[in-house]
Amino acid sequence: MRVCTASDPQPDSLLFVTDMTDEVYAALCRLDGCTLLLHEKDKERCDPLAQHHTVKYSDNPRYAYAEVMVSVRRYPLPPDNSIHPDALVMPGAYIGDGVTIGAGAVIGPGAVIGAQGFGIATHDSKPPLRIPHVGGVTIGDHVEIGACATVSAGTINPTVIGAYSKIDDHAHIAHNVQMGRECIVTGCAEVSGSVTIGDRAWLGPNCAILEGLTIGADSLVGIGAVVMRSVEEGATVAGNPARQLTPRRVPDENEVAERKEQMRKTFRPRPKWMPSFVYRWIMGWSI
Repeated sequence: MRVCTASDPQPDSLLFVTDMTDEVYAALCRLDGCTLLLHEKDKERCDPLAQHHTVKYSDNPRYAYAEVMVSVRRYPLPPDNSIHPDALVMPGAYIGDGVTIGAGAVIGPGAVIGAQGFGIATHDSKPPLRIPHVGGVTIGDHVEIGACATVSAGTINPTVIGAYSKIDDHAHIAHNVQMGRECIVTGCAEVSGSVTIGDRAWLGPNCAILEGLTIGADSLVGIGAVVMRSVEEGATVAGNPARQLTPRRVPDENEVAERKEQMRKTFRPRPKWMPSFVYRWIMGWSI
């Protein structure tokens, strides 16, 4: 069974919609043959869709999707992977379903690529249900993934690691992460689900990124930082919770000259009766 997301609906697919926007509704009207899991509150509006699709209503479409996927994928499917001949997969590494590994990539010993992501559907009156992740993983060219690192499969679309990115030992990349090119992820970093990481971003050791955030291109996340909000391009953040550090700015020649002029205008000579250490303290100089 083919599945797709509400943001990119495809014909003859299974999908769930929790928020029926005008854009999603218009896209569904142009398709045929889908199985739609929709919210009960949208029933009156969405009944016309039943002319072209199979429509089921639920008070929790995401949970209904999880129930369907669990019944379909009750048993694991055989691996369906694409590993480039120039890629190197070290002994002990696990490659799951739907994994694509590019040319020159290196997968370290004990690494786990494409294992089930930790996506949980909840319901007020039913137990939590783990959603089967069928999106797989796409590893770009010349990516290096260290020993015992994990890259989880995407829920519907693949988790992506961009070309030339380097992931250190024991790092964790959760489901649906979209990582750009030439990123550096150091040891024990944890990137939660659906995070977007721009090109050349650097994640320090033991940092943690909250799910759904965006880490801008050329940004740096410091060691042990707990990132609770998105990071701008080129920014440096550190701490728990992570805060942006103000970069040290070197004044240009005009600013230096202006400061010297201000100091000259405010300068007052030391009276003869005043001790020199008192004068320096008043003027703000170091002793």
